[in-house]
Amino acid sequence: MVCMNKKGFFTGLVVLGVLLIVGFFWIVGEMTGEEELVGEGECVVDEDCVKVQTGCCPCNNGGKEECVLKSEEGGYLERLENCSANTICATVYMCEIESCGCVDGRCIG
Repeated sequence: MVCMNKKGFFTGLVVLGVLLIVGFFWIVGEMTGEEELVGEGECVVDEDCVKVQTGCCPCNNGGKEECVLKSEEGGYLERLENCSANTICATVYMCEIESCGCVDGRCIG
């Protein structure tokens, strides 16, 4: 028979809670289909870059955003067409990019 004191029981509950929370956000990330599309080419001027939503959830609902070449924007928009209307997004504000620019041939936000 295993004896467990109150402190051990409480610690076990905290560890279980943390694992459940981490698991939840991992599953939500998987469900939003957030994968990085790799593009080719380099930007020359800031206007060559645009901010895009990278998954089914917008950045104001837990999703991610990125600065990419304007020529790659269509690929991201095409992927959004495959998002389910039943997608569950976390109500977490993740928007960090105010504007995109071209730095050393790369689009940076």
